[in-house]
Amino acid sequence: MTLYPSLTPLALSATAGYALWQLLGPTSIFSMVVMIAQLPAPAKLASLSLGIQRSSAKAADERVGAVVEAISALRITKAFGEFSPKFSSIDQADKVLGYW
Repeated sequence: MTLYPSLTPLALSATAGYALWQLLGPTSIFSMVVMIAQLPAPAKLASLSLGIQRSSAKAADERVGAVVEAISALRITKAFGEFSPKFSSIDQADKVLGYW
């Protein structure tokens, strides 16, 4: 049991760094700097992925809304015999999402 558990990762890193220094010499410092420099990369990739997912979900929501409007228009057409041009908005949403 350690006295300061928050320092355990630091102690392990220092021990691993010393062991690498003994095995590799100055190259170990360069490799550790490269590893530390690459730490923000997964966060940036996750952020980009989230942005793509959000834009895709927004486009899909717009398409669902257009389909709901078209179904409502069909119900009105069936009930009252009126025509409402809602199908062009579905075609526009399909083009945004890349369908057909």
